[in-house]
Amino acid sequence: MLSAAITDPLGRKRAMILVNIPSAIGWFLMYRSKLVWHVFVGMGLQGFSIGLMEAPILIYLGEICEASRRSVLLGYTLICYTMGMCTIFIMNTLMAWRVASLICLFLPFLTMIALCFIPETMQWLLESNC
Repeated sequence: MLSAAITDPLGRKRAMILVNIPSAIGWFLMYRSKLVWHVFVGMGLQGFSIGLMEAPILIYLGEICEASRRSVLLGYTLICYTMGMCTIFIMNTLMAWRVASLICLFLPFLTMIALCFIPETMQWLLESNC
């Protein structure tokens, strides 16, 4: 519900950029944590960010792709999420968790930069009279 409140007024592209901020803060807290509750707050921000990300991503994909290919592309979101989680688990077995957190800290920033190069959906542009 909160994700829809962000996605509709800001647009799909800006919403996808904005919801990466709690993810970056969460990774930073986990990297710099001194107490256990810092790790829990960082993990909570990660979960919050992932929950916020789902709606703008699915709406964006639903609005830009053909109806015949929509179900396949929407299915790939879960596959990519699962592959990302597996990658993080593998990183945590190969290196210290702080190093893995530092590496993952850069991913939201890379995502925000990459999202600057995609167009806004035509449906949102028409609805917002842009």
